Amino acid sequence: MQPALRGQPFEAARQLCVTRTNEYRARVGVRPVVRRPDQEACVDSEAASDTSAGPHATMGRCHESAQNACPNYPGQSPEATLSDCLAQMFAEGPGEPYKDHGHYINMTSPSYTGVACGFHTTPSGKLWINQDFFR
Repeated sequence: MQPALRGQPFEAARQLCVTRTNEYRARVGVRPVVRRPDQEACVDSEAASDTSAGPHATMGRCHESAQNACPNYPGQSPEATLSDCLAQMFAEGPGEPYKDHGHYINMTSPSYTGVACGFHTTPSGKLWINQDFFR
């Protein structure tokens, strides 16, 4: 595990995002993705912008190949929110079409090698999380 980045309020949630994603990928026999800390500030900015523009409005800003979003979640810790959201996404699959199973497809695609998770808390306390996948 990568050493904690001092001063990062979402460090535990960022690492959990990678760990949980890889647990789900292992369930379907897909190799793990690596954490992309070089992209986390950019993905944080996507999550912040999406609070007013809507989920996926910023898709592509960080040169990601796919994006999952956990928008506007109330009142839990970032780790609990993330765990709940990733479980809901994984429960979408397997299957087609993409519009019905896209989160699952993104999480389990063997073409992705990296992931960065971004977080933003709104003034009202709602949490937005973006999960960006990279080739």
